[in-house]
Amino acid sequence: MTTLHENTATNFEVPPHILVMEDDLSVAKGLEMVLSEEGFDVNLAGTGELAMKAFKQKRFDLLVADLRLPDIDGMKVIKQVKDAKPETEVIVITGYGTTATAVEAMKLGVHDFLPKPFTEDQIKSAIDEALKKHVEKPVEAFVNKAETEEEKLIQKREVLGVLSRTAEDLDFWRDLMENGSL
Repeated sequence: MTTLHENTATNFEVPPHILVMEDDLSVAKGLEMVLSEEGFDVNLAGTGELAMKAFKQKRFDLLVADLRLPDIDGMKVIKQVKDAKPETEVIVITGYGTTATAVEAMKLGVHDFLPKPFTEDQIKSAIDEALKKHVEKPVEAFVNKAETEEEKLIQKREVLGVLSRTAEDLDFWRDLMENGSL
């Protein structure tokens, strides 16, 4: 079995921030334990309201979201998160999934849709893929803004230069992650 630590977690100097929005405490605590062991920064929210408050207080790279919550429909929370922070990846976990629900979720930009019960390997694989996509998004967005092929090549070279520098210069990388590009 390949662990996330061998794949995604080692690619980050600062661990990705994951919010688990799940009202079943045993599922939430199980996910927290597995993901924390992999080196991720994990927060739990047992309701949609708590999840929305968490997103206002902290930047999350990934939302693992149940759809049936005691207060708000999980799909509404996902829509609000994707509207406010489209760069946040989302994985849906649900025991009540239908094809129509899965299609609706994918239209909102959900990365993966896992029916419960899922295995540890399934959730790890989904998280690994979602975080890889999360890292690739800023580079793709920057390159796609270019109008000509020449501009695209120049921008690609600039992005590769920044990526190389971040790999070699930890202080530069921290500054870039904390403050963004200027």
